[in-house]
Amino acid sequence: MDAFLALIGLGASYLASYERARGAALGYRGTESLAYRATRYATLVLALLTGWLEPALWIFVVLTAAAAAVRAWNVAAQERRSPSPRGTSA
Repeated sequence: MDAFLALIGLGASYLASYERARGAALGYRGTESLAYRATRYATLVLALLTGWLEPALWIFVVLTAAAAAVRAWNVAAQERRSPSPRGTSA
């Protein structure tokens, strides 16, 4: 189960990073606070130090999936507010 959760967390982390980079490349604003990154890293460090891998991996997966969802929502909200459609060729 630990390996499965780790792979899900890794995939969600890649998705969140891709959404952040793609949104920035398309000109959308997005931020990631230092507190959020510290929480993710601290969760993994505490898991390794205490041996409570499964609960910490669950927390990591939830945090990372939430970050991906928030970033997607942020880009969609900015796109809805923009006056001209992006990605259309003239």
